[in-house]
Amino acid sequence: MRTVPSRLRPVRRGRRAAATVEFALIALIFIQLIIAALEVNNMMSRLSSIEWVTATTSRSVMVSASPTTAGVRTQLINTAASVGITAAMGATFNATQAACSATSATQCMILTVTVPYRFNLATFGLVQITLRARARAPYG
Repeated sequence: MRTVPSRLRPVRRGRRAAATVEFALIALIFIQLIIAALEVNNMMSRLSSIEWVTATTSRSVMVSASPTTAGVRTQLINTAASVGITAAMGATFNATQAACSATSATQCMILTVTVPYRFNLATFGLVQITLRARARAPYG
């Protein structure tokens, strides 16, 4: 093994220190990017869940004989609870009746689920957005 001459040792140590500082700066940014990607994944999973809730409930409305808004809203709440979405987390569940179109006699039930979502990113602080899913279910 070769030994480094004594006059070059401080230069070599300085390069190691610079590399360590550069790695620490880059690693911090990289870790924050990984955490941000995980947060986006969590948000997309929550959005997919509320879209599934509205789609499942709307399919149920389509095959029912005469759905009521109160009954459909209760069904929305129960279906959402099965995937862990509750009113305690700030979720709102709405079901309204409307005509599907101006020329058709078919009625529609419009289902809406709204859930607040908070991004907890160290770089940006606490950011809140609202996730919303709607479905239109013709019946009758």
